[in-house]
Amino acid sequence: LSRSPRRLTHTLPDRRFAAVPPRLTQIRLLDEIDETLAFAQQLQDAGCALLAVHGRYRGSPMRRRDGPAHLDQVALIKQRLSVPVVTNGNVRSGAELVDSLLLTGADGAMTAEGALDDPAIFAKAIAHAHAERSRLAAERRRAKALKAQRHLTEEEAAVVRGRKAAKATLAQIKAISSALPPPPSAAPPPPFALAEQYIGLVEEHPPPGGAAALLSHAVFHLRRLCRTPLAEFGLLADLEACKSLAACADVIRRCRAFAEGSEAFQGRRRPPSYWRRQQRRKKM
Repeated sequence: LSRSPRRLTHTLPDRRFAAVPPRLTQIRLLDEIDETLAFAQQLQDAGCALLAVHGRYRGSPMRRRDGPAHLDQVALIKQRLSVPVVTNGNVRSGAELVDSLLLTGADGAMTAEGALDDPAIFAKAIAHAHAERSRLAAERRRAKALKAQRHLTEEEAAVVRGRKAAKATLAQIKAISSALPPPPSAAPPPPFALAEQYIGLVEEHPPPGGAAALLSHAVFHLRRLCRTPLAEFGLLADLEACKSLAACADVIRRCRAFAEGSEAFQGRRRPPSYWRRQQRRKKM
C-alpha cells in the first residue's frame, strides 16, 4: 500500500464517527521528502491517529535497506503533523534510542533489530535519559560558575561556549524523562540472564507450529541475544546444530561458563568479525 498512497488513505475510516476506533499507521519514506510530507498529511487528514515512520526508503525484494535511517526527514514529518509521531530506525542501544528522540522531536520510538539483540533496550534508554538529565544539569551549573572567571583552560572555555546548546538539550531531555518511569533500581540483566529467561518462557509458552518452529525460533533468538560470546568461543555452529531446546540451553550454559571463567576454554578466542569472514568464505 505504501506504493499507492492514495489507496492507503482510502482504507482509513472517517474519524467524525465516534464509533470508529483510532487508526495507527506505519510508513517508510517516499522517494522525495515533499512526497513523504504530503503523504503524511493525507494520512492525518484521513483519520490516522498516530503515525510511525521508518526513516528509510521503500525497499525492494533484493535490498531491504540502504544505509542509516534518515531521521532528519522524520523530524520534518513531526514538525508538519499534529498527531503523535513515532520514529523508527538507527536504534541499537538505549543511548541511541534517546538520541533518536532528541534528533526527531518524536513522541516515541520503536525498534526491532535493537530489541532482538537486547530486550532490555528500553530499560537502558530510561536509565540513560535520567542520567543525561543529571549530567546536563551539572554541566550548566559548572558553565555558570566558570563564566565569572577570567582565566579558563581550553576545556573550561568549551564548557562555557556550549552552555546554550546544553540548555536546549536539557529542556528536551526534561520533556522526555518527565514522561518516563523512574530509572530501574537494578542494572538490566546481562545477555546470559536474558537468554536463560527466554528459554524459560519458551518452555512455558511454546510458539505455534510444533517442535520444529520452537527450535527454529529458539536458535534465532538465542543467537541474537548472545551473538558476541557465542562467536568468541566458537559456539555458533554448536547452537545451530541443536536438535532440542535442552541442547540450546546447554550451549548457553557452556558459553556463560567460558565467559565467566568457571570452565576452562580450550582453544583460541576469536572476535565476531573472524566468524563473519569464515561464513562469507563458505558462501563463495
